[in-house]
Amino acid sequence: IYFGYKIGIREPFLEQMVDAAIDLSQQINPQMLEQREFIKRLARVEEARFLQTLDRGLTLLDEVIERERPTKRIPGRDAFALYDTHGLPLELTIEVALSHGYEVDRAGFDAEMELQRERSRGDEAFTAQHDDRALRYAVLGIETAFVGYDGLDARSEVLHLEHDGEPVARLDTGQ
Repeated sequence: IYFGYKIGIREPFLEQMVDAAIDLSQQINPQMLEQREFIKRLARVEEARFLQTLDRGLTLLDEVIERERPTKRIPGRDAFALYDTHGLPLELTIEVALSHGYEVDRAGFDAEMELQRERSRGDEAFTAQHDDRALRYAVLGIETAFVGYDGLDARSEVLHLEHDGEPVARLDTGQ
């Protein structure tokens, strides 16, 4: 999407590529044919969303590049803000920085990411709820770890179920 943007494409175009990919992989994944319209719609929506992110993020990155002209280095704090607040992937920040002859303070970015992880792990956000869910959860004594920064998939084990505030052995659809 970035390279399309770079050559002036400001409208979603990946949907056409999705058609070709589905056609090429239909023998291996026949279910993709059945889901063609859904996949294309999803690609269109996500690409349009990312184009907005890209437009805003690249504008902000250009401002950082101009400000940091003397150092030719994007501070980790700025790279992290572009990622965390504005949705610009670090890899893209690095790509654009390199194309301008800049480097990105990766160690600074990693330090900011770790600080964000620590903030996310804190109890403050969870216990700030105005009901007793946090207290009920704390009483269970179950340790959890947020792994969303490290990957898109994770395995987990359900250790406790509740319905209407009461422990239950199973839940039915809709509960």
